[in-house]
Amino acid sequence: LDNLEKAKLLIAEKDEELRKKEEEIAQLRERLGDVEQTVVVPTESQAEFEEKVATLEKKIAEMEAEKTQLIENIKAEQLVVITEKDKHIAHVVEELETARNDLRDAKNRIQELGEKEEEIKVAYLENQLSLLSDPDRLALPPPSSPKPRLDNVDETAKAQIRSLETKLQLANQSFRNSEAERQKCEQINRDTMKRVMQLESENGRLKGITEELSAKLRDSASVQVLEEKDARIRDLADERSRLQWRIGELSQWWSDAKWKIGELEAGVAHHRHMLDTANGKIQNLNDQLATALRASMCLAKGNLFPLIKLSFQLQGTADLIDNGSFLNWQCALKCDPIGPGKRGLMVDLPRGRHEFRFLVDGNWMTSSSYSKVPNGFGGDNNLLWIE
Repeated sequence: LDNLEKAKLLIAEKDEELRKKEEEIAQLRERLGDVEQTVVVPTESQAEFEEKVATLEKKIAEMEAEKTQLIENIKAEQLVVITEKDKHIAHVVEELETARNDLRDAKNRIQELGEKEEEIKVAYLENQLSLLSDPDRLALPPPSSPKPRLDNVDETAKAQIRSLETKLQLANQSFRNSEAERQKCEQINRDTMKRVMQLESENGRLKGITEELSAKLRDSASVQVLEEKDARIRDLADERSRLQWRIGELSQWWSDAKWKIGELEAGVAHHRHMLDTANGKIQNLNDQLATALRASMCLAKGNLFPLIKLSFQLQGTADLIDNGSFLNWQCALKCDPIGPGKRGLMVDLPRGRHEFRFLVDGNWMTSSSYSKVPNGFGGDNNLLWIE
């Protein structure tokens, strides 16, 4: 009876411990469910963040490509305008250089004509001086000279005068030609200077146009568009950095959560092992209690179940031991002789399925009088059904 009370107290303690373990496991499962639900949200948020980051990176790449294309187009337009202006300026400079060369040639020509004119004047004056300084040509003929000689002298003087007049006319004509040439060169010089001034004015105007185009280009809407795109790209880059930082935080949180889940799973596995161990102990205690109760009831009230004879054919004097599930395989009963070459014993068995076997000289054996079933250890057990 003391053993029965101890067994009852032990069963009550185990039931209480089992109840606490079940409550603790239920709490752990509830916490695990909360953690799993909590963990799912960051996964979706992380996927959304990654998708948003990919979209932003794609948008940044498109805007950078558009910016690069716009810059290339503007540079191409500037290059075309500058090339045309450079060509025009080069043409103007070439014309200006040509005009300057023409002006220099005209000045040289005027100088040559002036020198030639001076030479002609000097030659004419020297000729006149030589005529005036010749006494033979200025002296009158002597009175005793005959008249034919005087006539010859007059004819010679007249011829010389005509020759001088002809030379004078030629000199005057040459002077007039030189003067006309000089005036022509001066006109060319004036025209050249006028053309030079026009070209310089055109060059200044083209430079003004170029500066105006550069100013318009700087103040154009394309520059504003580029600045806006640059600002937008910077904003997107900042947002991408923030999202990447947030993704890093969520990844760290997810790693911590998985580590915590691993700890919880390990704790759950440990508690399950403890629960299984407790269940095994409880089952053993239940079996022991049933055996003890059955033994005590048999001792107190006699046989509650029908007596069943178990027999075994055995020759010789060796001891025969019987063990079975009705003894929870924890104790054995010695069989007594019940006839020639036969031994057995009487046991009270409840309804149900019972397995048993016999031990002879350290060897497990079965009886051919009963059916056999495998025992899971490479051998067989006898089987008996009680209706």
